[in-house]
Formats: sequence, structure tokens, C-alpha cells
Amino acid sequence: MDSLFVLFLNRYFWLICLLVTWINAVIFKLRSRPYIRQNPALAPGYATLIRGFLVCSSLPWLMMGFGILVGDVPAIWYFLYPNTNDPYVLAWWVLYWLNIGTIAYWVILRGGAEMMISHPGFLRGSSPSLKTVKLFWLLMLGTTIVITIILFNQPLPTEPV
Repeated sequence: MDSLFVLFLNRYFWLICLLVTWINAVIFKLRSRPYIRQNPALAPGYATLIRGFLVCSSLPWLMMGFGILVGDVPAIWYFLYPNTNDPYVLAWWVLYWLNIGTIAYWVILRGGAEMMISHPGFLRGSSPSLKTVKLFWLLMLGTTIVITIILFNQPLPTEPV
């Protein structure tokens, strides 16, 4: 018999991730305050970045929670087996890729990298170059494509996950 902790994680991991997302948004807001005090013109940009982070980071977790609570996806692990053809798992993957694609498009082609660089404290560490931010996102996109291909082509487990 699974422990209560494992049962909780199977059903509510998405909620923990959502909470972490919101905590990170608060941290971004707190880190932005000194920069806004120095240059109040940055405030709308920080608000846009934080709002975008919240929306883009929350949507996949909300969709996962919807699939588990409403769609009867038995546990979070089912999202690692997209070839089960479960409609809620497939919907999660579609939303995930729409989200990733939109973010990558914005960062690489629509000025997102420039916006993040021009708002200190949003990106951790020393101020990266524009080229570094774009290359990082391309690397993340490539890695995500490879992982997605692997997950869609892995055999289904013989026992319930």
C-alpha cells in the first residue's frame, strides 16, 4: 500500500508546482522593487514580465490538475506517457507546446530577450548578453523537443503507474 505522502503527490503535485510558481512571482516582484525605485519607468515592464511568467507557468499545472481532478487521470505519472491517448494527457501536451512555442517565439523573435535584459533582477546572475539569452532558449527548446520525442515513443508500462 502506498504511503499517504505518495498518494498526495500522485494527486496534488500540480498544486505544489502552482504554489511554487506563485511564490516565484512574489520573489520577482520583491526583487524588482529596488530597480523600480531607481527608475519608475521600469514598473510597467516588470508588471508585464511577472504577469506573463504567472500565466505561462501556471497554465500547464492548472491543466494537469484539471485532468487529474475532472478527467480522472489517475496520477501525475500518466503525463509522462502521452502515447496512452488519454484526452486530458494529450490536451496537457498540446497546451504545453503552445506555451513553450509562444514563449520561445517571444524571447527569440519578438523582443522578449531584450525586455528581460532591460529589467534587472528578472534573470538571475550577472546580466547576460542578448545572444546568451536567445541561445539558452534555443537550447531549452531543442532539449524539450528531444524529451518530447522520447516520451511519445516510450513503451507503455505493463503495470499501472
